[in-house]
Amino acid sequence: MRTRFIVLFTLGSLVIATLSVNGDDYIKDGKLTQTLKITQLQGGFAGFTGVEYTIKPDGIWATTSVFNKKTTPKDKGKLSAKELESLAAILAKNDLEKLPAKSGKAPGANPHTITIEFGKTKASLVGQTPPKVDANNPTGSVESRIAGVYLGVVEMLKDAGKK
Repeated sequence: MRTRFIVLFTLGSLVIATLSVNGDDYIKDGKLTQTLKITQLQGGFAGFTGVEYTIKPDGIWATTSVFNKKTTPKDKGKLSAKELESLAAILAKNDLEKLPAKSGKAPGANPHTITIEFGKTKASLVGQTPPKVDANNPTGSVESRIAGVYLGVVEMLKDAGKK
């Protein structure tokens, strides 16, 4: 859980309030509230290739290779309740629901895109290279927040696939 402090000034007095941010918007009764789907694609001379990650509310996950809109199953498994809580914390930390629908700037050729879908929330980032988390301010920019979700999910599924 992350706590934010809000300082309010009112007619000569100072009020400090706290706002707790946790994964409650993303998890309920040990399950995600929606299916999470992340699609990472790289454009090239042969079309778009990449990987799609899908995590269902009960923790069942799958990764598929994508080549020109055709998918091929790659890996699958199931996240534990603790892993689902960690995933919800990643989504909350990066304010997934507040990400803009579209961000970034399409390069002239071979764009790199990441699209995150969680229920009705859909956020896409396009650029020349994969996004990176800003080490100095991990939740300060849209690119860093999308990278935080993407890299957090990839790492979690990589570790879960080793079980």
